[in-house]
Amino acid sequence: MSLFFASPWFALLLIVPILYLWYSLKKKNLTPAVKFSMFSYAKKLDAGDLGKFYKYLSIFLKFFAIFLMVLGLMRLQDRTPVPVDMSNSSQGTDIVICLDTSPSMLALDFGKEDRLTLAKDVISTFIKGRPNDRLGLVVFSGASLTLCPLTVDHQALLSMISKITYEITHSDGTAIGDAIATSLNRLKKSPAKSKVIILVTDGSNNMGHISPETASNLAVELGVKIYTVGVGKEGKSVMPVKDPMGFTRYIPLEDSIDEPTLKEIASKTGGEYFRAKSEKATSSDSMASIFSQIDSLEKTKIDKKIRYEYKELANIFLIPAFLMLLFDVFLSSFVFRRIP
Repeated sequence: MSLFFASPWFALLLIVPILYLWYSLKKKNLTPAVKFSMFSYAKKLDAGDLGKFYKYLSIFLKFFAIFLMVLGLMRLQDRTPVPVDMSNSSQGTDIVICLDTSPSMLALDFGKEDRLTLAKDVISTFIKGRPNDRLGLVVFSGASLTLCPLTVDHQALLSMISKITYEITHSDGTAIGDAIATSLNRLKKSPAKSKVIILVTDGSNNMGHISPETASNLAVELGVKIYTVGVGKEGKSVMPVKDPMGFTRYIPLEDSIDEPTLKEIASKTGGEYFRAKSEKATSSDSMASIFSQIDSLEKTKIDKKIRYEYKELANIFLIPAFLMLLFDVFLSSFVFRRIP
């Protein structure tokens, strides 16, 4: 917030109320308003102290009203800086989050939370920390699905993430190549300087029509960087399943992450591979730590632009000036009437 006068040269007019005040206080009543043949009649019409008070009150009201009107002409303004939203410009980073929603993502190797729930929470936090970027979301298992194209409406994106379940694609398996290809479709026309895919999976490519190698080559051609995140601890974990009677059973689940392929995808495209494998979600190897690293690696320098909004404040002077003149007219017409 910054206050200033847009037309300060009107300050020269302040000489007008000053001269008016000087003239009002110094002028002599050379011509009487009412002529009397005898001075004793005039004494009977003397208004006394109240009349003298009104005389000076009237001078003050007129003087101050003129003073305020001059200030109004000087156009007091309030200038407020407003950052320009640069999220739609080509200076930002376009990021597609590619999330595995296969049934194995329900495995419980991160404490009480399953892999999918933890991934959703961490991804949501990541999105909240990227206000200047367009973000999109692709989910996949045996088939891939664009859940949200690139958008700056992060609230809508967060709402979609909260509703993700492992049944969203209505398929089993893991089609990593197809998932990358779907994500690339979201980015191929992007004007952004930096284009990124974050692939989160707990399996290996066993479904789909496009191999991870072909998809990663395509990413290189399009200038898209891929960060791969393997989710799940090494060795066996357990996954809850419903039996025909509706009871929950826990079955063992082998580590099925294809680390060599995920590392190759990341290396070829200029990204990095991470492994979230700890049972403690707060450890250095946790999903949160991984997304924090990706966040720091993909910080975009935005040339912030500022525009200014101007608000005219002349009315704070003009309205009181009008009321003062109106009050003076009221007093002179109804309370202290002069004859003639």
